[in-house]
Amino acid sequence: MMFYNKTQNKKHTNFIMQAVLMMLSSVSLISTISLSIFYSHKSYANNFTQTIKNNIISSNYYSNNNIDIAFSPNKNALKLIIDTINKAQNNICMASYSFTSKPIANALLNAKLRGVKIKIVADYKSNKNSTTIIHYLAQNGIEARLNQHYAIMHNKFMIIDNNTVETGSFNYSVAASSRNAENIIVIHNNQDIASQYLNQCLFLFNESDPI
Repeated sequence: MMFYNKTQNKKHTNFIMQAVLMMLSSVSLISTISLSIFYSHKSYANNFTQTIKNNIISSNYYSNNNIDIAFSPNKNALKLIIDTINKAQNNICMASYSFTSKPIANALLNAKLRGVKIKIVADYKSNKNSTTIIHYLAQNGIEARLNQHYAIMHNKFMIIDNNTVETGSFNYSVAASSRNAENIIVIHNNQDIASQYLNQCLFLFNESDPI
């Protein structure tokens, strides 16, 4: 058994108290750093969330620089497509699987009245009936063709004025707008991407049968 005299006892006690104080200081420092990091991240997250919120509120769909994004059902995907068509000044090339949306058809007809040249290629099986919207557009002077070279021609995209692309899972249909979970993205002012889509659209159009 070891015995300490009063002086040793006092030194030992002081040493323990210093160690405890150092530990408490470390914990306090760590807590301060952790809180600083937390509030820093929280502030960034809040700013990021507010930026997205502002963009969505200002345009009714997410818009940032040269990218627009929207979803469905009933989350402004249809509005974004129509807005994109309404901005066309020279030409539109569209590849469509299912086409039953009257609002999109009307936007295309209005574009034609503005002098926009329009080409549409659609899947044969989904649009062969003479009462479909594709036939209606063809009857009103829009160049429309049906493609039956594949099991299905399942594309859904548009190229506007050779520099803007709209694409995604969204068919140009009533169901896509009001019932299905779909997405679209519009890429503006990118001729490199637009040229790739335009080449494919024209290829599909040229190999198809006129209505």
